[in-house]
Amino acid sequence: MNRIAFLLLTHDDPAMTERLCTRLAPHRVFVHVDAKATGFPVERIEALDNVTVIKTRETVFWASFPMVKAILALMRAALADGEQFLRLMLISGTCYPVRPLDELVRHFEENPGHQDLALVKVAPGSHLAGLSGRHWALSPMVSWTALKSRPALARADTALRNWRNRFAKLIGRDISREIDRAMYFGSTWWAMTPDACRFALEQSDQEPRLAKAFTSVWAADEQFFQTIMGNSAYAPACVPVTDRGGETLYEAPLHFIYPTGTRDFGNTDSDFDMIRNSGKYFARKLTSARNAPLLDRIDRELLNPGS
Repeated sequence: MNRIAFLLLTHDDPAMTERLCTRLAPHRVFVHVDAKATGFPVERIEALDNVTVIKTRETVFWASFPMVKAILALMRAALADGEQFLRLMLISGTCYPVRPLDELVRHFEENPGHQDLALVKVAPGSHLAGLSGRHWALSPMVSWTALKSRPALARADTALRNWRNRFAKLIGRDISREIDRAMYFGSTWWAMTPDACRFALEQSDQEPRLAKAFTSVWAADEQFFQTIMGNSAYAPACVPVTDRGGETLYEAPLHFIYPTGTRDFGNTDSDFDMIRNSGKYFARKLTSARNAPLLDRIDRELLNPGS
């Protein structure tokens, strides 16, 4: 059987993580648990037959570079495993399959050189250019442990970074010159062949200026891998996307993302119908507490019809 290596980023909702990993069997799941999730029951997840919880634990903050570091660690673990996977597919703990996995396998088998990674070239002066057009300070300047126990320090840290980010806008930046590459953007969520993932890892390892530059890019997870692949021989095999500014992130090749607001699904018939009619293989964002009825219905009607 051709198996997929799912690269799973999670930080909370262990019940959802366990349900997702179980649903993905017999495919392999490599899991990164955010270092901030100190009470996460790692042993419970690791006990699942198809799961490997990697030892690396990055402290991930929204839109910050440590998320890229976590993804690189997951890629490295999957490629070092020894199994020749059909694809490496990046998902989060709020994702859930909405079509039988056999259909996803067939999609990959029928498109052997295809990379399900969205690419849009970042145009000068565009909304997307603003995400990399300054040196952003996105991660706290002091340790997470200190911030968690001292609210006043956390507020001061946020205020200082906000001031720094406003000042950085006045200075400006041309990151393309720093990395000697055109900038590309796209959804965080992708699936790539093992060869493409090896190439991305090699580029990251061999060119430390990439990590140095992207450390201060807003939403590096939506630009780091996209820029590497967009400047490579793999670019024609990726998915071209039209620049829709702040809404470009919705154009994930394999994921259906709720189109407005917080991007959180409810449990209504219309939510279910949107998922069923999307043609996508996964939906996000779903949680075990809020979406138990919807998850059960997906299991019953989309993943196990007639059972």
